[in-house]
Amino acid sequence: MAETTHVDLRRSRTIALAAALTVCGTMLLVAVPTWLFNGSRIDVFALALERPRPVDYLLHLMQFPLPYIARFSLPRTLWILLGFAIVGVVLYALLTGSRRAVPARGAGFAVFLLGWACTALAVGAAAIVFDVAGGPYWPAVDLSRAAGSLLNGAEWGLLFGWLGGLAAALAYSRTASPASPIAMPGSLPGFPASGMAPPSPRRASARKAWTVAASAAVSLGLLVLVGGLLALRDRPAIDIGYQRLLMFPKPVSGLWYFAGDPPDFTMALDLFTLFLLAVTAVMAMTLLLGSAVRLVRPSKGAGGVFLLGWGCAILVAGGIGLLRALVFLIAHLATGGRYEVGFSPYEVLAEGAVYGLLLGWLVGGVAVVAYLRGRAEGR
Repeated sequence: MAETTHVDLRRSRTIALAAALTVCGTMLLVAVPTWLFNGSRIDVFALALERPRPVDYLLHLMQFPLPYIARFSLPRTLWILLGFAIVGVVLYALLTGSRRAVPARGAGFAVFLLGWACTALAVGAAAIVFDVAGGPYWPAVDLSRAAGSLLNGAEWGLLFGWLGGLAAALAYSRTASPASPIAMPGSLPGFPASGMAPPSPRRASARKAWTVAASAAVSLGLLVLVGGLLALRDRPAIDIGYQRLLMFPKPVSGLWYFAGDPPDFTMALDLFTLFLLAVTAVMAMTLLLGSAVRLVRPSKGAGGVFLLGWGCAILVAGGIGLLRALVFLIAHLATGGRYEVGFSPYEVLAEGAVYGLLLGWLVGGVAVVAYLRGRAEGR
């Protein structure tokens, strides 16, 4: 059976435009009213320094494009508009560039995840530009604030990137042309073909899909182990910047026991949690990525597989950050608060998202290698 054609360029442009308009429109929908009524981004943490409520945190995050400044000058406004342009252009380019991975029909879930992944990458790419517009040393980049910018951008993509994925999936579904009936080979001239079923799309085999997903999942699990062991081994002198971002997941206890302290319950809990998170990352990544790769084309889909692997790494890393928070809460309650440490589930969610954003390309690369090897072996 001939391979079903991929999404054509014109259709992919419609899908990408729908996703880009949805994402940028959502950001503007929240940012513009806030600016009109407040003049700057609302610093909800300044209103509730001790313990911000979840609604305060979400409001703070949804205003991500706005800087903390009292007045908008024209140059700063142009920088903010540049940030929106980067989000739209990068999202549009990634979705249209990966069109060869998507069959013409029946791949809605893969398109949804692909749109989510591209949204997270696009917002992450524009995060520092948004920060430059509101930085105290404008128009220079304040590197001490750049890490925080990536945290905000990656977390926005993780929590709200599904909007771009949903818009892409809906556009994919609505622009799909109905399958035209095809006559069976050998039918007589003029034989009515109105009842003939069209050929089903040819997709990657289940064996190939799960091999690709498992390979990427193992690489993510190893990254989680390495990042967690680095954090256990030594605490950085200054717990800010990119060194902090690459140490994920942080120990549950908030302490670093491999620096010479004698082992105790907390050290055992840290090690147990680290291996639990690594195993969970492997299982979740395999299930999520495998379900999407099964829907992509068996060849010429390396670009889409790479983006899917990178995007799934962002989603899974953010998820295991929340799992780390749950383990801490259970240990805290089980010990009667003996190991209470300042901790926020939102912070670990952000750190997981940015860890996937910074290192997820390695996971995507492993997925592509497994995908190309499977094609060469004829799976």
